Amino acid sequence: MIKLPIITDCSAKTCAFNHDGCAAPATTMGADGCATFIQLDVKGGVQDATAQVGTCQRTDCAHNDHLECSAGQVEVGADGAQCLTFTAA
Repeated sequence: MIKLPIITDCSAKTCAFNHDGCAAPATTMGADGCATFIQLDVKGGVQDATAQVGTCQRTDCAHNDHLECSAGQVEVGADGAQCLTFTAA
């Protein structure tokens, strides 16, 4: 099994997967931020789970290796659920 980078912090408090941290079992980082981000009244995901980045669509990121994130860990910011770990290639 591939070791996926964990999401150590997510400031997107309006996301349905945010339970004092990301509870999505696997996320996708899209070109415009976390593509797994969704605003709903219902909470989703698995509480006390370790959220991980499954895929990354940011081909201009130094951590992108064949659409997989190679960073050791990822932080997501509140404004547009942007990947704060992004580093330009």
